[in-house]
Amino acid sequence: MARVRIRLAKSSDSHALAELRYRFRTETEPAAETKPRLLRRCASWMKNRFRSGAYPWRCWVLDDGKQLLGHVCVQLFEKIPNPVNDEPELHAYITNFYVVREMRSQGLGKSLLNKVLSWCRARGTDAVILWATPGSKSLYRRCGLVEPTDILSCDTERKNLTAKRLGEANQFVGDLFNSLVDFFVADVLAIESAGRGKGEPRNNDATKIEHEAIGIGHD
Repeated sequence: MARVRIRLAKSSDSHALAELRYRFRTETEPAAETKPRLLRRCASWMKNRFRSGAYPWRCWVLDDGKQLLGHVCVQLFEKIPNPVNDEPELHAYITNFYVVREMRSQGLGKSLLNKVLSWCRARGTDAVILWATPGSKSLYRRCGLVEPTDILSCDTERKNLTAKRLGEANQFVGDLFNSLVDFFVADVLAIESAGRGKGEPRNNDATKIEHEAIGIGHD
């Protein structure tokens, strides 16, 4: 097997990184954007942010000399200056951590993550933050990350989606009620029969909202 090395991404890696980004996100979720459009948009974004000396982004890649096999990105963000001793004024956000399927379970992901964590420590960051998937938590724990008890989050996208679903549910229930009223006025005996028999709905699926818990820890 060819030797795989970890190095900083360059602007010239932007197209390969965009390909991997598409591959990464569509492994578990269907794409809502065409691949050519995403590649153009993502490559342009990465070219500007991963160029040499760029701030506040860094990206490390797994490179076997022929192709990129994985990547991890980190963004530094500043805290407001404070007078407290021994409290660094930078946080780090780790995201876009991915290794292609055929190269997993070989320790490459752990090496990649440790590289980023070492860099964060050298920059004197106060905290390293990421969103973890259930399957990745054991790796993060082995690398020293823990689940804090003092961080709260609000997923605004899901909040908006929940509100939309509630609105749709309310509309459905309202339409159903209006239909039943019309039915009742038209024929009292018919609605009484429907209430006693199989015409009565078994449950109220329209108002059931499912929630997902997101761990603080990757994207």
